[in-house]
Amino acid sequence: MNLQVLRLKAQGLRMKEILYEIKRDNPKTVDNHMQRIRKALGTRNDMETIQRAAKLGLLQEDSLHAHQIGPQLYDALRLR
Repeated sequence: MNLQVLRLKAQGLRMKEILYEIKRDNPKTVDNHMQRIRKALGTRNDMETIQRAAKLGLLQEDSLHAHQIGPQLYDALRLR
């Protein structure tokens, strides 16, 4: 869910659009997912998070593998 929210945010979707896509009602949900990703990536804001995620290949759904990003980050993003 963390990466799904990140990818939707990177596409430029607004809060209500993201909530619709992830089938949730509470805007805090999006904030919580983004906060987890910022913590895992060591970034300070959404723009920096999206830029770092793009460099790491996290925005490409089919190219995400543990060996590409490292096991600690993979675990931090709760992909296992």
